[in-house]
Amino acid sequence: MSRLVAVSNRISVPKRGAAPGGLAVGLLAAMQARQGLWFGWDGETSEIASSVPSIVRKDDVTFASIDIDKTE
Repeated sequence: MSRLVAVSNRISVPKRGAAPGGLAVGLLAAMQARQGLWFGWDGETSEIASSVPSIVRKDDVTFASIDIDKTE
């Protein structure tokens, strides 16, 4: 079985007690079944964006989020 990879402009990195919404609801089961990788922006901004993604793994899904700076 191959790995499912999703790239979206914004992702919802899972937090304790937070329910997913929108695109996540539709794809989460498939992402879990295929040990998916979801890549995108996490909604946070910073003064200087890091070029290294932040990695969070939850329920067989890897979330890779990137920073953007305030000018972007």
